[in-house]
Amino acid sequence: MAPPFREALVEFYFNEGFSREACLLDLGLVHRVILKNVSCYRYGEERIGQGWDNARSFLRDNQAMAKEIEDKVIIYTTNVTEGYHQTVAKSHQNQNSIPFR
Repeated sequence: MAPPFREALVEFYFNEGFSREACLLDLGLVHRVILKNVSCYRYGEERIGQGWDNARSFLRDNQAMAKEIEDKVIIYTTNVTEGYHQTVAKSHQNQNSIPFR
C-alpha cells in the first residue's frame, strides 16, 4: 500500500471470504448505530450477541436487521461526506472572493 497507509485490518474467513457482517459491526460501532457494552453488542433495544463472533453470526442469520443497519450506516456516511463537500465548496468560494494583493 502506498504511504501514508501502512496497515489494513480485514476480517477474512476460510470458505467464506471477506465478512460483510464483520464490516457492518465495525462501521456500526464507528457511527454508533451499534453499541457495545463490555462484550455485549446492541442495536437499539435488541441484543445482537455476547462477543464478536456471536454478534457476527446473529447478523448473518438475521439479514433484515443487517440490511437495516447497513442502510443507517450508508445514510450516516452519505450525510457526513455531503456535509464535508459542502463545507469545502463554501471555503473555496470564500477564498475566491478575496482579492489578491
